[in-house]
Amino acid sequence: MRSVKLIAFLLTLMSAGLSAQASTLDFRFTFSDGTDTIVGVIAGLKDNSVSAAEQIRITSNTAGFGLGTYSSTISGPAPIFFTVENTMLVKGSFYLFGDGHGIIGLYISLDKTAGNNVQTAQLTNLSGVETTRSDHINVSLASVPLPASSLLMLSVLLGCGVAFKRGRNRKS
Repeated sequence: MRSVKLIAFLLTLMSAGLSAQASTLDFRFTFSDGTDTIVGVIAGLKDNSVSAAEQIRITSNTAGFGLGTYSSTISGPAPIFFTVENTMLVKGSFYLFGDGHGIIGLYISLDKTAGNNVQTAQLTNLSGVETTRSDHINVSLASVPLPASSLLMLSVLLGCGVAFKRGRNRKS
């Protein structure tokens, strides 16, 4: 009887954990104008939702400027949003005008929803001269995090196994 109560408790705990917030997703992006190549990360997006990125990071630029982290809370003329469906970044835009990383503008826009294939990225330096612009952005998932609910479910299953084994050992 005691192990039945334990299993019921663990199942209740597991069902409560299924509503736990999943980890955020980071997407790596690359774009090039044929001369210079920009590499970065769009960090902190939520799966199966429309959300703002926690930050945009430029990690590499062969032209040598603009490296750094950009907060999505900085407002610009375009809305800052990204749509993620089943761990795929399908739509979004980010526009930053004027910042302390040696740039005057960072613009990323893509729409890969049904019937659309809009992909534009641009990084402009402080002189105002457009240095890197591309109509193709490579975007890939940087890593697949394990949601908190999965960890909780694994611990519940382990607990159920222990309870079952203890029950069998007592009967012997």
